[in-house]
Amino acid sequence: MTGKTGTLIAAHGRLWYDDPIYRLSWIFGPQCLVLPLMCWMFWPGPSASGVPWGKPVDPAEHQKEMLALRNQAINNRDAMLKLERIGAGGDTLANFYLGTLYDPSLNMSKLVSPDIARSILYYEASAQGGDADAQNNLVNFYSAARFGRLDAAKACQWAAKDIANPSAYVLLVLGDCLANGSGNTKIDIPAAVSKYDAASKKGNLRATAILGYYYESGQGNLPKNPETAVKLYKQAADKGDALGMHNLGASYDRGIGSLPRDSREAARLLALALDQKYAFTVNTLTTRPQVFSAQTWQELQRQLGTRNLYSGPFDGIPNPATLDAIRKLGGAG
Repeated sequence: MTGKTGTLIAAHGRLWYDDPIYRLSWIFGPQCLVLPLMCWMFWPGPSASGVPWGKPVDPAEHQKEMLALRNQAINNRDAMLKLERIGAGGDTLANFYLGTLYDPSLNMSKLVSPDIARSILYYEASAQGGDADAQNNLVNFYSAARFGRLDAAKACQWAAKDIANPSAYVLLVLGDCLANGSGNTKIDIPAAVSKYDAASKKGNLRATAILGYYYESGQGNLPKNPETAVKLYKQAADKGDALGMHNLGASYDRGIGSLPRDSREAARLLALALDQKYAFTVNTLTTRPQVFSAQTWQELQRQLGTRNLYSGPFDGIPNPATLDAIRKLGGAG
């Protein structure tokens, strides 16, 4: 090795072995340079104690905010556009409230026309995000004969979607799906009874009346208990549910459990169910008249007479005139 490079290396070698201070400077010097650099890179900087941290969204406050924005969007274009932007970002509540603005059953917007298809799209986006109100409205659209959207498969599909705190109505429909095999749902009576029970506990009177039937028949892993059945029928009937009235009337006709046979009360309750245009009562009386006693038919003829629908003899025979009057009262004639 020649030239300046060789001279420098030779000098470095002599100093390395002959001068301990020189040797130590080569060992620790680079580290002294690297350490400040590392401290600078990883130093946390000024204290963040004075910087406010982002707070989690308060669900109740967000609910109020979105509801207020929806109410403004009823007749304010800027509010409507803002709600649409928030909904496009995936906000569950914004999409639910957008659905209400297009919902033909609500008909609340002054800016947009009712549009069932758009309403469903917004409700679906909201329900996918876990909104129970959107789920309820979808199930209602698909399970009731409204706006041409009757679709048992979709009703059962949305009713079965795992959403926290489903509505009583959703639980009722899911119970029907499981009990009847609607919408290609596999029949599962114990699961259906569980859904009816949950719906009843949330105040759904139809579910209460149906639950009474399962106690009366002892199906769905329930103990056969006519007393509980009558109690549930009465609970539903006293609050105006037509199936509760029908089932309680049938119970008085037969005198189940400790309930006395009372044809007059049976006929009164059946007539009240007919007043509500309850198709099940119409169908039962006109296609299976034999399930009720002659005494109850006689009292039914009196009930029909007081409504000026029947003028024949009160003989307890479900003759054609009596059955025609039943259909008229029930809205099928």
